[in-house]
This record gives sequence, C-alpha cells and structure tokens, in this order.
Amino acid sequence: MHLCIISGALTLLLSVLGVGKKTSSIATIVFCGIYAAVVGFMPSIVRASIMLCIDKFAPIVNRKSDSLNSIGFSAFVFVLINPYCAVDCSFLLSMSATLAMVTAYKYFYKYAQKRITFKNKLFSKITLFTVTSLFQTVAAVAFTLPVLVVYI
Repeated sequence: MHLCIISGALTLLLSVLGVGKKTSSIATIVFCGIYAAVVGFMPSIVRASIMLCIDKFAPIVNRKSDSLNSIGFSAFVFVLINPYCAVDCSFLLSMSATLAMVTAYKYFYKYAQKRITFKNKLFSKITLFTVTSLFQTVAAVAFTLPVLVVYI
C-alpha cells in the first residue's frame, strides 16, 4: 500500500509538471526498483514492485494492464528466482491477500454499486467506498485463513 501511495503521488506530481505518461511510467518503474532496494527486498515489497512495474509498463507498450496477470507474473518471477518461496508463509500470505482483494473488489464493487444508491451522490460514493473496503478486508482474511491454519 505504501508503494502504491508513494508512486501515485509521484505520478501525480509528474503529470502536474507536464511530464508525459510514458516518461512518468518509466520514472515510476525506476522508483519502484530503488524503493524495493532501500527497504530490503521484502517479499511483499518485491511483489508490489513487480505488480506496479507491470501496471506502469503496459502504457509504454500500448497495452491495458490487468491485475490478475500482474499477480500471476509476480508469483512466476518469485518462484523462478527461488523455488522454495512457494512454501514460504510470507509469500503465500502476500499473494493470497492480494489475490483476494483484487478479485473481491472487481466483483463486489459492481454488485454494491447497483444496490447502494442515495439521493446525495457524495454520500453514495463514500458509502460504496467504505462497504467495498470492508468487504476487501473480509475477503483477504478469508483467503489467508487457510495459510494461517497450516503455518500456525
């Protein structure tokens, strides 16, 4: 989450300064690599960096980014570098929580958007954001629970 917030701020700053989207994407990719090195290449940071780099690389090659493909590719890179990470608790927790949040958000947002309608549009947006965030948390707990049961 920290990486997304910081890279989002960097992207916003560069767009305000008039930097193009492709140049901004390249700067964000470089920043992700530096950030991962500074914090010590922890598995969750590396996963987030890989996913963010894939997301930022898509516009450079005129493609649309996809979160599920980003998760799959980052898992592939992890296992390619270290096959034993497939049984590492932090790797499994990070991947399962991210997978839960990405898939849950995509489907639950569409469902909740149809059901949460108030006359006040701002109140509707705030309520939708809050309910969707809570559901993502529940989905992350549900997806990580089997990993926690096995390891704890």
